[in-house]
Amino acid sequence: MTAALHAAQVRLARHYLHTLQQAEQATRRGRANRAYWLSRVEQEWGQIKHWQAWCAAQPDAGSAHLCVAFPLAMSTLLRSRQPQAEFIQWGEQALTAARRLGDGEAERALLYKISFVSLNIEALEAASHYAQQLVERAQAAGDALALGRALSVLGAADLLRGAYDRAERLLTNSLERLSPFGADEALTMVWLYVGRLAAVRGDYHQAQRCYEQFLTLAAAADRPGWVSTAYRSLSSLYLRLHDYPAAEAQAQLAVAICRSHGFARGLQAALVSLAQAETGLGKFETACHHYEEVMAGQAFLPPSTLIECLHGLGRLQLQQGDVAQAFHLFHDAATRARTAKLVFHLCEVLPYLVTLHLKRQEWDAARARLLECISAARQLNTLPFLVKALSAAVLVWQADNRPEQAAVWAGLLTQYDLYLDPILFNSTVYQLLQVELGTDQYHCALEQGTRLTLDRAVTDVWALLHE
Repeated sequence: MTAALHAAQVRLARHYLHTLQQAEQATRRGRANRAYWLSRVEQEWGQIKHWQAWCAAQPDAGSAHLCVAFPLAMSTLLRSRQPQAEFIQWGEQALTAARRLGDGEAERALLYKISFVSLNIEALEAASHYAQQLVERAQAAGDALALGRALSVLGAADLLRGAYDRAERLLTNSLERLSPFGADEALTMVWLYVGRLAAVRGDYHQAQRCYEQFLTLAAAADRPGWVSTAYRSLSSLYLRLHDYPAAEAQAQLAVAICRSHGFARGLQAALVSLAQAETGLGKFETACHHYEEVMAGQAFLPPSTLIECLHGLGRLQLQQGDVAQAFHLFHDAATRARTAKLVFHLCEVLPYLVTLHLKRQEWDAARARLLECISAARQLNTLPFLVKALSAAVLVWQADNRPEQAAVWAGLLTQYDLYLDPILFNSTVYQLLQVELGTDQYHCALEQGTRLTLDRAVTDVWALLHE
């Protein structure tokens, strides 16, 4: 390669890098020029990709600097339009170049971006791997911002794994370290993660406060993708509170933002939230249409979104009376949750499988799924999932002609109506127990249950299942 040819190629690479950098600056300045620059990047994407790959393949220092600059120019808005696996490849190539150049600041910035995007696609081991490297580099450099960012990713990864106590420690530490830096991207996201942690623990008021803080910061930063995520998170919270009109309204806002900005990945998750709310409102036809739209792109869904879609479709089919199809969907969802080691989703799905095995008179299978459900709930050790697991135990013991014990546990559950799934566990369960036991024995059993603790009851179920 002649020096003149190489110089010309470097100029072309710089030109397309400059296009990315201009687009990145435009997305941060506001909406006025955003559409123009997003359109221009899309038109020139083939050339941008070509010259990024060319820079990554060159051995000289000048090309290495350009290679580092390409992923660093990708703002959150631009990244939302790039396949995330491709961005990770760019980041890893740039990371190699930054280390070759001895550019510690760029290395730390890249480690955060790679770990954050890995987290988004739920590649949790990769996210933790790069975030842990960032912890080490940040501590060595005395970089408090980078350390706070690394801890936010590690905490969020533990949140997805179901390691809630460790996640809380990491996220609290991250929040303390990031707060002095103001409206940093990682600080904004920590409020989302802390809200999700509060939600899975059943502290819905705290979750709402965190989501609203996340929404405020996202709106102030003019990040429509984050705003959509905030609305979707609030929708999920209202679903847990069984406030389906509010859940539908928030999900509709999330869907509208994603459609207007072309956020395909965010749209799929928002549509799942909308369909869940519509199911709660009895709008089965529109809910089915939205689930079908999501499933059409299932090859590109992160595991949790696909599991939530299968779970929601299963609930829809169950409410419409198609037990066979519901069973197939819940079984698929549970299998995927086990494979991805997403214990949270396993706890959501297993009570349905227990119930459907009972409907199919598959007693041994029902007990096996109940044992798995109890084990998963004890692992997460949060109020909502312990309640769901115990409610499944009531149904198994009732089906096994042991209504007195079932009624004792049902008595305990009268204190936790908010966390019970009305599709699986409602007033009918209590009515049947009263018929089976008679009024006096039934009320005596309920009273006995109110004196139990939830931990004790779940431990008893665990022990009885192992007899």
